[in-house]
Amino acid sequence: PAENQLDLQRDLASFGVVLRLEDPQRESSVPVKLRNKLTISGFEAIVRSFSGISYWEKDFTPVVGPLFMVFGALCLLDGGYGLLLLITGLWLKRRGNADFGNVFTITGIFSIFVGMLAGQYFGLIVGQDDFLPGHHPPTMLAADPMASFIFSLVVGMLGMTWSYATAIWQRGWRTNATGSLLFALGVVSTVAASTSPEQVASLFIRSQSPTGVEMVAQILTYLGYGLLGAGGMAWCVFPERVFGDAHVPNVAWTLYSGVTGFGQDTMSHMRLFGIALSGSIMAMVVNQISALFPTIVTILIAVVGHFFVYLLALLSLYIHTNRLIFLEFGSKCFDGGQHWYSPLRREGKV
Repeated sequence: PAENQLDLQRDLASFGVVLRLEDPQRESSVPVKLRNKLTISGFEAIVRSFSGISYWEKDFTPVVGPLFMVFGALCLLDGGYGLLLLITGLWLKRRGNADFGNVFTITGIFSIFVGMLAGQYFGLIVGQDDFLPGHHPPTMLAADPMASFIFSLVVGMLGMTWSYATAIWQRGWRTNATGSLLFALGVVSTVAASTSPEQVASLFIRSQSPTGVEMVAQILTYLGYGLLGAGGMAWCVFPERVFGDAHVPNVAWTLYSGVTGFGQDTMSHMRLFGIALSGSIMAMVVNQISALFPTIVTILIAVVGHFFVYLLALLSLYIHTNRLIFLEFGSKCFDGGQHWYSPLRREGKV
């Protein structure tokens, strides 16, 4: 790194060596050294485990961090398991694995918050099965599977929109990512107009009326159609260069893959719903089985059962969260590379 140049020159001053300094060339395989703040530096371990980072692209660790937190929390969707994830992170930090310890600690804190919003703790849902009767969870994500399913698709649409914006940030706007971003925004606007115009109208209109809501719905619809059309035109101007300089085949491929790819990648986020639902069902089964026995046995079965359910949930969280980040999301905006900066170290003898 450039900031270590003077230190290197000073250390080599007493040796008869030739030191050659030059700027790296594009074809060079340049080692990468990342610099991130402490809050997200642990997520560098996630990046190292999968795609890596090329010297010639921008550091996307700040993008991976929030995605891992959100996807991980939605995979658990349980405040109790979020607490266990927090404890796991603190334990890893104490054992010397600071990177993954920070990842699990931060994700665990966020998972507790999401679990509180969902109203679920170790498979017990607020207001159900004699757990805090008379109360209601802040959201229906855990109580209503359909709400969780729809929310996972919303997360998918927003996540893919963010991936196209990240691709423009990485590679510039003269790529097929520009058309993909416009198309994604058009889909979001059109879906909002047809499913939730009242919620959107409440952001702009204090006293809602049928006329006001209808006006907002029409604006969103026309805006969505306009963005969809603009996205199609952008794809025609900046297609993905799959067939070299053959413009027409490139445009045809980009139009097809852009539309179908957005749908496939959005639907792939249903795994968040599936993982959360399966974990919730297993936790409820543990609760029901443990309740059949005397108190001491109930506690023992509950502790052991929830521990194994948590381990399965943790495995699913790590695998599927990274799959969404580095396949559906990352394939649009990450190039990757695994050549890390790992220099010789100077050691002093005492």
